[in-house]
Amino acid sequence: IEESEHNKKVNQKIIFHSENMNEQFNVDEKLLSHILTNLINNSIKFSHDDSIIDVNAVNKKDKLFFNVKDNGLGINENDLNKLFEPFYRGENAEGIQGSGLGLSVVKSFVSAHKGEINVSSKLGEGTNFEIIIPTITE
Repeated sequence: IEESEHNKKVNQKIIFHSENMNEQFNVDEKLLSHILTNLINNSIKFSHDDSIIDVNAVNKKDKLFFNVKDNGLGINENDLNKLFEPFYRGENAEGIQGSGLGLSVVKSFVSAHKGEINVSSKLGEGTNFEIIIPTITE
């Protein structure tokens, strides 16, 4: 989250909440950091000034759950199934900086952890990304 603080727009707030995250987990910290930083930075880019971005991290039932939720532009329903393709940019991304690679990289990093990524969104209401990563016990 600290890495994204300098990208915030005027009066944007990032609120972080965690639950049961005081254990050690066998995950690649750099990849996980990249996943969350990319999703938070996207929320910043596609949200308005004065908006709130909620980041939640929860450890339950041998899985880590991360949610990044904003109340930004939202994603067109037709774009949702193509969102993780390399170089794909949604129709409402015009005029907003980006290459269309970030989410495809995020998906590959999530897959490297044998996890899954889900997205739900409504135009004009915002977007929620959910990452689920199984915890590996040694």
